[in-house]
Amino acid sequence: MRPYGVHNFIVTGECGCSVLEESKPKSPIGELCLARQQTSSSSNHFMRIDLPGGQSLVLGDTIVSRCGTWVSRATMHSDSDSGGRSVILKCIWPAPTSRKSEVEVIKEATEKATGEFLWVRDHLPCLLDEFHATPAQLGLSEYCDEEVEELHVVVFEELYPITDLTNSQDLGKAFYDIFRCYHWMYEIAGIMHRDISISNLMFRMKDGHVYGVLNDFDLAVHWAELDASTSQRRTGTQPFMARELLKPGDPPLHIYRFDLESLLYVMAYVIYCYHDGQEIDDPPYGFEPWVHESRTRELARMDKTVFIADRLPEHPTKNFGSLRPVVQGVHQLFQEYHHYVSSGEHMKEAFRKFERGGEPDFDMVEKAFQENLPKANAG
Repeated sequence: MRPYGVHNFIVTGECGCSVLEESKPKSPIGELCLARQQTSSSSNHFMRIDLPGGQSLVLGDTIVSRCGTWVSRATMHSDSDSGGRSVILKCIWPAPTSRKSEVEVIKEATEKATGEFLWVRDHLPCLLDEFHATPAQLGLSEYCDEEVEELHVVVFEELYPITDLTNSQDLGKAFYDIFRCYHWMYEIAGIMHRDISISNLMFRMKDGHVYGVLNDFDLAVHWAELDASTSQRRTGTQPFMARELLKPGDPPLHIYRFDLESLLYVMAYVIYCYHDGQEIDDPPYGFEPWVHESRTRELARMDKTVFIADRLPEHPTKNFGSLRPVVQGVHQLFQEYHHYVSSGEHMKEAFRKFERGGEPDFDMVEKAFQENLPKANAG
C-alpha cells in the first residue's frame, strides 16, 4: 500500500547517454544549462541541470506530483565531488497567496534557531540551493497550464521517511524530536505547520544518530496573523486530519491542537501498521481504511471518532511494542477531551473536579512523552 497522495509516474533511464537536446536559458542565479538525455535501449529519460559554480543536478524518479508541486529525487554533482550527493528537487507552481512560501518559512526558522535554540536546525529541512526555470526547461510542460511561465525550483538535502525506522528507540526519538521542533516553531518562531502527516515526518542521520525532521512547510502560516477571513480552507492530509476539520460545512480556524491530534494519528498508524519499513498486510481492525484515497471526509471523521473513543489495540507490530505507552498517553488526552466536550454539564463538572478532560496542549503532550518514552529517548 503506497502512502496517501504519493504516486510514482516517471521511471528514469540509465546514465552514460547521448545528449538529445540542450539549451541555455537565463536564470536569476546565472547561466542555467539543461540537457535531456536518453538511453540507447529505452525511451525513458532523465534530466541534467548544470548550475553556476561547477555544480550539476541529475534528476531521478518522481516522488510526488500534486496540484502546484512536483518533487523528484536527484543527485548533485560538483567538480570536486565525483560521487555526487543525493538531494530532493522541488518544483513549485506560482500561486496567488499572502502566505510566506515554504522557502521563506524555513529560512526564517533557521535564522531564529541560534544560541540556545541551535538544536532546532537538526530537525528542520536543509535548503541547499534555489533557482527559477520555465516548465519547458524542466520537461514539465505537460503538467502545467499554459499561463505558467516560471517555476520556483528548490534543492533540499535528502531526508528519509520516518516509516523506514525499524526499532522503538529510533522511532520514539524521531517522534519526540518532531514534537519538540513543532513546539518551538509555534512558540518561538510563531509558525504553525498545519499538515502533520505520515509523508511529512522524516529523519536524517548525523554522526550515526537519528534526528527526527519536521518537513514540508507548504501550508505553514504565522498563527498570529491567521483569522477566519483568511482561512477558509481545510488544511492537512485527510487520513491524519483532526476530526473538527472533517466536519461538514465551513472549516474552523486552524489551531495547534489540530496538529497535535494529527501527530497522534501518525504515531498510532506507524506503530500498528509498519514492520521493518513496510506496511503490514493485516493491520489491527480500523486502521486499514484510513489511507484509502476514496475514503470520504465523513467516513474519515467516523474513523477517527471511533479510534479516539475506543481503547488502543493491545499489540503494535513486533518492534514497536515499547512505544504503545507513549501513544496511549497522548491518546488518553484526546479521549478525555472527547468525552468532556460530548458530555452534559454534570459530567463536565466531574471532569473539572478531577482536573481531567481539558483541551490537550503542549505541556500535556510533553508530559506524555516524558513519562512514557523509553528513558534513552526522553530529555
